[in-house]
Amino acid sequence: MLEPEERVKVLTGRATDGDSAALVRKIGAHLHNRLTVMEQAMREDRAIQECHADTLAGRRVGQESLLKSQPGHRGFDAQAAIFCKALLLVAEDVRKRAAAMLASNGSINLDAYNRLGKRDKDHRDKHDDYVEQQARIRKEGKLPPGTPLLQDAVGPEPQLKFLLPHWTKLSLTDRFKFVMKYSSLPGTSRHHWGTDVDLISASSAWWKGESPKPPKSKADEKKQANEAAKAKALIAWFEENGPDFGFTTVFSDRLKNNRPCGYEHEPWHQSETRLSRGIAEIWQQEMETGAPGETGLDRLLPDIAEKLSSLQTSICSGARIGRQFEQAEAFNALKEINLREYIHGIAPQAKP
Repeated sequence: MLEPEERVKVLTGRATDGDSAALVRKIGAHLHNRLTVMEQAMREDRAIQECHADTLAGRRVGQESLLKSQPGHRGFDAQAAIFCKALLLVAEDVRKRAAAMLASNGSINLDAYNRLGKRDKDHRDKHDDYVEQQARIRKEGKLPPGTPLLQDAVGPEPQLKFLLPHWTKLSLTDRFKFVMKYSSLPGTSRHHWGTDVDLISASSAWWKGESPKPPKSKADEKKQANEAAKAKALIAWFEENGPDFGFTTVFSDRLKNNRPCGYEHEPWHQSETRLSRGIAEIWQQEMETGAPGETGLDRLLPDIAEKLSSLQTSICSGARIGRQFEQAEAFNALKEINLREYIHGIAPQAKP
């Protein structure tokens, strides 16, 4: 039996040595064994064979992993890095969405454009410069026929400059919550326990059968249809057979599973529930017991804030994501988030 301090290390992803690290390794070995058994059963399933023929053909278990599982255990620092990178990727996604808003001829919905910052003085000055530049080009006859008039269009780069502040003007709490649709804060992830694992792909688009780009040919359409069929077959297989091998889709479909809060649906996130239920009980004892403001979870918040604020400098260096946040800002933002909703917002069959 671990001492309370060692148990907290396991729970929060800081088991780096001693008995706590030994326990995490033991859990990891058990998880690997259970995954191996489940994968073998999947390879013998006719529905999986039909959808995954390209993966299964001529290969044995151990040569090519059908599940492509990531290591079950993920430490505090690794989870913090993932969270910070997600903050950066959202800002990058803003740019991509901005570009997607532009039609092929460069025109854009002017109402949306106005809402996203054109009327801010600094941005208006940039816009006026752009208008003058385009007017000069048009006058010189260098714009192709049919190019939209200046007041109805903006170029890609100015548009991105207007969209990005729309993200950075959100409160830090709202930005954290946005990332927390699919990513846990360090110290609160079930991956710290070594009982949970990500399988196949951690892309929600892949599991929905979506592609980031529209198909350009019949071959593309066939490939996308095949990927969608793979995802559909895997989701159905996990739901029907996963429990037989001890696994549960812990962040299940929220509507189907009556899950009103917590992370979004993650078909790839599987939990070895025989172990995770017991660790969840220990979490409640060690991290949620005590007076308000004095629980283990409350004491964890300053550590999370310090780690996120320090990591952003190295991870987000050079990225145009707006002003970086201070440790005190991160701490205040974390206090406004009900972390218990995320920790306990899991599938009913996975609860202690």
